[in-house]
Amino acid sequence: MKILEIKNKARKLNMESIRSNPSKYYVLSQPEACNGKTIFLLSLIFSSPGNGTRQELIRKTWGSVTSVQGDPIFTLFALGKPALVTTQEEIDIESQKNDDIIEGIFLDSPENQTLKVISMTQWAVAFCPNALFILKADEKMFINLSGLVDYLLSLKEHLEGTYVGRVIHQDTPNRDPHSQEFVPLSEYPEKHYPDYCSSEAFIMSQDVAHTVYVVLNEAPITVPTDVFVGIVLC
Repeated sequence: MKILEIKNKARKLNMESIRSNPSKYYVLSQPEACNGKTIFLLSLIFSSPGNGTRQELIRKTWGSVTSVQGDPIFTLFALGKPALVTTQEEIDIESQKNDDIIEGIFLDSPENQTLKVISMTQWAVAFCPNALFILKADEKMFINLSGLVDYLLSLKEHLEGTYVGRVIHQDTPNRDPHSQEFVPLSEYPEKHYPDYCSSEAFIMSQDVAHTVYVVLNEAPITVPTDVFVGIVLC
């Protein structure tokens, strides 16, 4: 797709079919979580089924921050489905207790991390369009929300087009055919990837999330997801 076509589709996204039937896409959807809220930063913490202890630790530490300098922060955990029924039961209990878990209908596995990014970007666009910025962070990360908000506040005059994180420079495609992340020359012939933000943690403005969602849904993904996002936005 051409850049202008992508941006046009992103501006005109109609998410009503997803909003009206969230159970088609999510086991746990929290569809009203953002309703009526002013949200400066939506934090989506990518966690794994069975990691309830780590989630609880985050809830009690940096995830407990709900505002910085008066700017509201809203934190949710992003999961895929577990392999075990007993683990699902534990997730259901945690969700009922905390109302902060989004669970996609896909199996949470290394092979499905692209689906996870698509699903959670979709959720942010469909159910939390009032969030100015969206943070995607792995559960192993510790986020200094005060410092992050200070930085984002400096961008308030330029809310659109924001995509920031730890930049990976001159990364090379994996050419090992036995690797899960193998990228053949026929799919990506260049020696290096363009600069992109590490998937461990990055921030997008709402318009960028719209653009990423459009492309992730319509273009074949032949490189790692974080690389692909960087290619889309470079």
